[in-house]
Amino acid sequence: MLEPLAVTVHAAKRFPDVKGAKAVVLGCGPIGILLIQSLKALGAAKVMGINIMDNFDTPYFAGSVSDFWKRWHMSLTKFLTKYIYIPLGGSKKGKALTWLNTMIVFLISGIWHGAYWTFILWGLGYFVLLVLERELGLKLGHVGTMICVILLWVVFRWLSPTPRIWKAFIRISH
Repeated sequence: MLEPLAVTVHAAKRFPDVKGAKAVVLGCGPIGILLIQSLKALGAAKVMGINIMDNFDTPYFAGSVSDFWKRWHMSLTKFLTKYIYIPLGGSKKGKALTWLNTMIVFLISGIWHGAYWTFILWGLGYFVLLVLERELGLKLGHVGTMICVILLWVVFRWLSPTPRIWKAFIRISH
């Protein structure tokens, strides 16, 4: 009983018009599952009088890779910025060191998700996309950004230590 109530309370606050709240609560589809889970946690906490920072701000509506990262896993991004990027010098010590610091942060983000090479490649993939976007002016737009994000999710899950989906495919093919 608490879970639907919590989701509804938070969704109604976040999406003031009734149609928007119903759409979020009732049928976002596969990509919306992440949003629904975040809304459940925020709504349940709100019902209990606890204020938790938003962790995701509709990242799948992003129009660029940097916009995606501003909206995605905001608590982890804030932590990595505050405790890794800024102490390394952030962007205050020249372009080369800025990119080195950014690469270190994305490597650590990959390692944080798991000590497996696919997570490292995932982090480096985002680093490369950010460099292309900021240095070469690459403009992917919404569709291009989502294609890159989805491809990097494939890398993230590909042959990772708990590849349930791949085990299912192996069972089907044999």
